[in-house]
Amino acid sequence: MKNLRLLAALPLAALALTGCEKYLDVKPKGLVIPQQVADYELILNSPVLNQTFPLAMLYMSDDVQEPSLTKQAGTSLANAYFWNSNLDVEQESSPLVWGPAYRSIYNANVIISQVLDATDGTAQKRQQVLGEALVMRADLYFNLLTVFAKAYNPATAATDPGVPFVTGIDVTDATPPRMPVQTMLDTLRQNLLRAAAVLPPTNVNRARVTKYVAYGMLARISLYMQDYAGAKTYAENALQAPHQLNDYNEFNIPVDSEDPEILWLRQADDIGGLFFLNYSPDLLALYEPDDLRPQLLSLDIGSGFVYGRFDYGIHGISFAEMLLIRAEALARAGQAAQALAVLEELREKRIDAFSYEPLEVGTGPEALATVLLERRRELPFRGTRWQDMKRLDAQGRMPAVQRLGPEGQVLETLPPRSPRYTFEIPARVLRFNPGMVRNHP
Repeated sequence: MKNLRLLAALPLAALALTGCEKYLDVKPKGLVIPQQVADYELILNSPVLNQTFPLAMLYMSDDVQEPSLTKQAGTSLANAYFWNSNLDVEQESSPLVWGPAYRSIYNANVIISQVLDATDGTAQKRQQVLGEALVMRADLYFNLLTVFAKAYNPATAATDPGVPFVTGIDVTDATPPRMPVQTMLDTLRQNLLRAAAVLPPTNVNRARVTKYVAYGMLARISLYMQDYAGAKTYAENALQAPHQLNDYNEFNIPVDSEDPEILWLRQADDIGGLFFLNYSPDLLALYEPDDLRPQLLSLDIGSGFVYGRFDYGIHGISFAEMLLIRAEALARAGQAAQALAVLEELREKRIDAFSYEPLEVGTGPEALATVLLERRRELPFRGTRWQDMKRLDAQGRMPAVQRLGPEGQVLETLPPRSPRYTFEIPARVLRFNPGMVRNHP
């Protein structure tokens, strides 16, 4: 029975989607067992594969300042906010981040393991649906790695434990051990390349996956792995998709489903929580007076500034992120002028046109610092900051992060190179898998 607990208690609805033969012997009354391509597309369109970004990852980041939270709050979000090693306050509920992610991975695995045997559709269409599920699963596993595994270190990644890489759909299978970080990231990139080869250039909407989305995920993961040449190539591939940058001088930001800047729509697992997040003071201090982003994307509520873009699908991949990955790769290669030229494509759409002036930065290191600063200004609340904090901390580029109380008092500090950049495997999972390697023995 303990093996049933890896996913922290799958909901009964998930069991209805299992491909295990013992569930297919008799079709239960009232349940739809996926058999046709349309059935698998229904899974792709479902909230379990669209509302997949863990809102808790925003609370972990230095983008957010929540004076109302206290260390004594006794909630999982407070544990994320104060970087307590154990996210969950009890063992009976589905673990924060872990539980929803593995539930979604299970549904992706249903598609991956069965869609090629669908009773209808062309071989090309079946391959396309398979490719979409591979990309969605890669995104889920990447989020899990950046919460529950150490930051990527090329010297130790071959032995650093990642998370269990589950590919089956029989919930009675033995729990696999934690796959090493290097093996896991290499596997995700292989899966994404496989997906890119079969995915179409367009899809029915921005929540569904295209080959450019696969390249975008490859760029993001490659950046995390310090493969800057690969990140640059994949970002440039993603930028081949038709797109445009919104000009903030026009004061017109489309809703997410129509936004030409968004390559891939992803919603959070708590879609309402985004609208109650306060900008941290240090983030606000990074914007210049003529920067239009805080003016258009935040609301002054008297006690502070809260995020004010009223849509839901911003946690996926944007073309602005791809430009910033390309610029960072160029800067790290010592190509300062080229990196700044890429930045200008973005900045001229973000800075007040009446006061805009091109950047003047000389050396490669200065250009890299400028790119990283622009990345911080452009991508708050998008879902990438915790990943950035981990990778930059591993490179000695993260200062101490503080949580401040209502009176400005320091409540908690996350120092550089802290082991608290890695959260512990949930107690509920360890309870049913006592042999699983822990992060904080």
